[in-house]
Amino acid sequence: MNKESSDRELEKGEAYFREREKSLQDSLKKYETIVNDIEDGVGETDLRGNLLFANDAGCRIWGYSREEIVGSNYKSYIDEEGAKFIKEAYNKVYKTGLPNRFIHEIIRKDGLRRTVEDSVSPVRDADGNVCGFRAVQRDVTDRVEAEKKFASHRRRLEAIFASVKDAIITVDPDLRVIEANKSTEKICGINSKEITGKIFSECLSQCDKTCCDVLKQTLKQKTAISEYRIECGHQKQYQQLVSVNSSPLLDYHGNFTEPFW
Repeated sequence: MNKESSDRELEKGEAYFREREKSLQDSLKKYETIVNDIEDGVGETDLRGNLLFANDAGCRIWGYSREEIVGSNYKSYIDEEGAKFIKEAYNKVYKTGLPNRFIHEIIRKDGLRRTVEDSVSPVRDADGNVCGFRAVQRDVTDRVEAEKKFASHRRRLEAIFASVKDAIITVDPDLRVIEANKSTEKICGINSKEITGKIFSECLSQCDKTCCDVLKQTLKQKTAISEYRIECGHQKQYQQLVSVNSSPLLDYHGNFTEPFW
């Protein structure tokens, strides 16, 4: 092969590699655009916890620019307790080779604390060895706060529910007991904990079950019944009179769910 032919072949080779490089760059740019469009934070770290990559959402969650956060270690933006938790969570991924999901607290650049949920997966090299971690992160601060408020509200309602002197029983459309308070034991003579999940009428062995007729009427008509006075016929509480109030429970859409009395 003469020099001219050799030069042409060299030019063809260079052109081919330039085209391949451009194609790879275009693919990387497209991939980066897709990742940056994701609303959740996406990042990759090495085995020491140094951040190698972060998408736009991840930067927004932390409050840092990409130049500021890439290359930093996870210990630099969480407290000591949080760092210990993160280390244990990531070690679990490393040891098992399986993804792990967990919730933890971070400290943004502006000092604000946020609660995030991480879904962490192992990154493997060509030989199949774990060489780093990939994490998808979501800010769940509002959700966690709402759950805490709901739990607190529920505890207050449960305390009120338990302290009311009247018997309160909720049943589903099949008259299966969902919940009953402590006063049910005194008035009905049945253990409130033992009847959960059972058909209410089948739990009443010491009375004439007149109250069940009121519940059935509420179920059928889907309307409240107030101050319905009945004589229980209770074997151990002779001539006991009770005033029954039965109302349907409605969901957020106003649909009938189950009655309570």
